[in-house]
Amino acid sequence: MTKYSSLNEEQRVLIKKYIENISNTNFLREFINVEVKRLTKTLKLSLKSVDDKVTAIKLKEATRLTKKMTNHKIVKDEDVVNLMRYYELVKEVKNVISKN
Repeated sequence: MTKYSSLNEEQRVLIKKYIENISNTNFLREFINVEVKRLTKTLKLSLKSVDDKVTAIKLKEATRLTKKMTNHKIVKDEDVVNLMRYYELVKEVKNVISKN
């Protein structure tokens, strides 16, 4: 069992890109921006399948907060951590939707 075995594929790719491009901030920023846009779109599409009002409100707020991740030029550790959390959120939402 490796250190990263509990991570999903998207999370592993993010860690790899982060490590490989820590000094190439332009590439890393662009990668994160693309991923944030993709995850925001996925969350918005998932909203249509969520029946629980409280969950829907929380997902709307989460999509609103993704915009903050693309507002600055320098990639912070916080951005990477947040993106990891958004990957996990999308995975959980998909699991809930598939069970219904």
